[in-house]
Amino acid sequence: MGNDRKGENIPYRDVVKFDFHGRQRQVWRSFGIIGEPVFVPRAGHKLPSVDSDDDDDGYVLVQLYNPATHITEFIVLDARRVSDGPIARIPLKHHVPYGFHGSFTSECFVTP
Repeated sequence: MGNDRKGENIPYRDVVKFDFHGRQRQVWRSFGIIGEPVFVPRAGHKLPSVDSDDDDDGYVLVQLYNPATHITEFIVLDARRVSDGPIARIPLKHHVPYGFHGSFTSECFVTP
């Protein structure tokens, strides 16, 4: 989470993925202000060791507030191809105040 745009003062605009082993960088530039990106493992995926090439088998979920429309969306990015942009967008009917931290759990705490 950062701002990859020179000369802008809005701090949290872009998702930046950096591969420390390959020294490669991917950036998805949002059109608003994002909350903390959260990694969500692909269904049935067991998290590997840090040295594995399979450590990004899943998705990046990001809360995005669009100040132009005053609407919040949840953005889903493929964790392996962050630069490709959203594979899904879930717009809400209203805005959610953007926050700094995010979290993910595979458990459901609300009874449907």
